Amino acid sequence: MQSCISCLVIPGSCLGLSTLAALEQGIPVIAVKENKNLMKNDLTSLTWKPGQLHVVENYWEAVDVMLSKKEGLSPKSVRRPFSYTIVKKHTVNNRGELLYEEVKYKDKNQQHF
Repeated sequence: MQSCISCLVIPGSCLGLSTLAALEQGIPVIAVKENKNLMKNDLTSLTWKPGQLHVVENYWEAVDVMLSKKEGLSPKSVRRPFSYTIVKKHTVNNRGELLYEEVKYKDKNQQHF
């Protein structure tokens, strides 16, 4: 049976039955640090599947994670710092030949690798 729940958003360091159920069923969990509470649980110590737990600073970032997952993107691929960016450039020279150039940039100041 497919789950009707695409993810669970919880206050940071909050551990309850819904979090444990999500862990068991492989449902992604987004823990929001700015939502302070009295619980002091270390969620990273649980046995999450790779990419199942996302710890974010605020609810804006939680929405970003939800949207990226909905679109099939890895949340890490849209979060800085990027490991690198590949820029592909296609041009046609005066003889009508297609020229192709690929440059790999680092994120910091967009310097060449």
